Amino acid sequence: MKKKVIKTIILILMAISITGCSKANYQKDESYETDIIGTYEINAEADSDNKTTYYKQYVLNDDNTYNYESNVFGTDSKSSGNYTINSETENILIIDFDIINSTSTDEELVNIKSAKQYKKVYKYKNMLGSIIEMKELPTSETFNYIIPDETGGGMMFTKDGYYHACIDINNCQCDYAKDVKYIRKNNVIYFNIKNSVSDDYWQITNYVVDDYLFTPELYKVEEQ
Repeated sequence: MKKKVIKTIILILMAISITGCSKANYQKDESYETDIIGTYEINAEADSDNKTTYYKQYVLNDDNTYNYESNVFGTDSKSSGNYTINSETENILIIDFDIINSTSTDEELVNIKSAKQYKKVYKYKNMLGSIIEMKELPTSETFNYIIPDETGGGMMFTKDGYYHACIDINNCQCDYAKDVKYIRKNNVIYFNIKNSVSDDYWQITNYVVDDYLFTPELYKVEEQ
């Protein structure tokens, strides 16, 4: 799971199209409490021709059935089946999927793993995503904290306000997300995203929930 969280954070940094303004700007926290039934999706577009290159959607029905579809850089994947709900904490739910029907195309084999559905996802408020344990995380805006993985690498948050994803946490050379700034405000962790619109846009990347760091990937679509 830890590798998946690192990859998810990197994917968020690379794939999501951001809009900001010329001044320092924090993304608005639009999380809200909601029931589990409904549609959750994420949709990112390429800058060059506005073509959708990353799309995922879960539809959770009130009879505990679900439908899933994705298109990740040309690789389509669909599935359906049943789901069950359990509690991880008071604020986080676990959704386990029993995949009955599944189809996928592999035009780009390098992306097929990204397109496939997880058999387990976590729900926090109006979001689906992944979690990683972070006990006793400091409440200060910046802090020293290391999340190791089984390979000797991991994620590092430093007191000077930088985040690093390292292959070797004992000799971190900023292998991924080099020199990315972060800041914690209340239970939200923002990353400083530099793009063509603003060099000082702070995007929500994580929520500190109980003893976990929750990384959102899909967001519930509000009913019209």
